[in-house]
Amino acid sequence: MQQGVYCLQKLDILVSRSGASKGARDWINTNLRDFANKYSNVRFNIVFSKDAYINPRITGYYANGRTQRIVARNKSPEQISMLVKRLHDRNGNLVSMKRWASPKTTVESFQGQWTQEITRPFPYAAV
Repeated sequence: MQQGVYCLQKLDILVSRSGASKGARDWINTNLRDFANKYSNVRFNIVFSKDAYINPRITGYYANGRTQRIVARNKSPEQISMLVKRLHDRNGNLVSMKRWASPKTTVESFQGQWTQEITRPFPYAAV
């Protein structure tokens, strides 16, 4: 059992009658009751859209006010279980990639500094 406070408060699951939502509909019919019993602190909201062109989405609402949305298009029920578990285990903070600092060197180039005077006109004929 993992200790700590889970920040996920509500899960919205949007499905439609399209073929891309088949895995999400199967997951709702087979696994939703188990997840709702396991994660009793999370409210599940299922939305069935009449539009066939809507891709299934799972949206998590967190205690810190943030939302995370995952598109579950053409996913199997097992993959959707992993997505819901991933949303549950997150804390809602943004995941940002740290960029590397630009390289700095103390060694001068052995070719020397480039200047405009070094360039020659095309087609590089010797002057």
